[in-house]
Amino acid sequence: MDIVFRTDTSSAERMFSQAARAFEPPQITNAVKAGARIILVGIRARAPRRTGRLAASFHFQPQSAYEIRVDSGLIYAPVHEFGAVIKPRNPTY
Repeated sequence: MDIVFRTDTSSAERMFSQAARAFEPPQITNAVKAGARIILVGIRARAPRRTGRLAASFHFQPQSAYEIRVDSGLIYAPVHEFGAVIKPRNPTY
């Protein structure tokens, strides 16, 4: 004899989705954006400067009411954050 339990979670998922939307008032979004602006100022102040292009390239994009992504569109920005290994094309030199 097998005992099988099946649960319909669609109504619970709907309920959690509605509850999550209820906790996304503009005040929370504005507070997260204000925090992102403070972080952005710090990132720009600490970026290496020769031309200022790297510091000026940082911006933030809201992902949700609780999440903001700070990003740079420059290809060499990750090198300044994480470092890099330079490999010669011709290994004899």
